[in-house]
Amino acid sequence: MLLRRSSSRCYNYRKKMHQGLDDYRIRNNRKFFRVTPEQAKSILEIAEVMGGKDVTPREDVVETPQDLEALQKARSIRQRFNFGMLDIEQGTILHFKKDNSITCEVYDETKVKFRNEVLSLSRSADILLQEMGFDWGGAVAGPRWWCLDGKTLSELRNEIES
Repeated sequence: MLLRRSSSRCYNYRKKMHQGLDDYRIRNNRKFFRVTPEQAKSILEIAEVMGGKDVTPREDVVETPQDLEALQKARSIRQRFNFGMLDIEQGTILHFKKDNSITCEVYDETKVKFRNEVLSLSRSADILLQEMGFDWGGAVAGPRWWCLDGKTLSELRNEIES
């Protein structure tokens, strides 16, 4: 997402947006951020409401080979999530991101026990999100919705893979 620097107001919006996204920066000296599709959509909606104009290029724009490498690394397909990659043991309790009182228990390398049923992380998150009125009509990434020690499993994974 790019915002055109057509006014000082737009510059201030961009500056604040970059400050808010700083922890998700892929390279310190570039404007590449690792965010979820939901976060990106929300940011675009905020920019639109505030009078922003989408001037996103339709092809990659990079200045150096290192920039291209960082972009390709961010896009690369990663190994399917499993609890072993975070050293999370069977029996560990996870908390749902939108309601910390909702929990599940790690059952094996890829499944959790949720409401006395053995399910994938994604299926359990999808059930809860639909019950809460959210329906994206597509796949739900479970690690983005289940937390350990206050961080989503996706955030923990990104920390060790960075």
